[in-house]
Amino acid sequence: MEVVRNIELTVIVPYLIIYFGMAVLFGGLKDVAGTPIAGGLTVGLLYALLMFPITWGTVLLYTYLRGKERR
Repeated sequence: MEVVRNIELTVIVPYLIIYFGMAVLFGGLKDVAGTPIAGGLTVGLLYALLMFPITWGTVLLYTYLRGKERR
């Protein structure tokens, strides 16, 4: 259980900060997103969902390999 908690703190929190920050950044760019905030949040959140399987696939692989290494 301790490993899961460490993964939550070291991976999930930065992931949320980065991708929601990107959503806000896209929200500030009118030319990219269309409307300042609503369109930008949509673009940023869609990007976060697109990156979700890649990010968590990497996390699961890393966790699996670390667990194997400790045995």
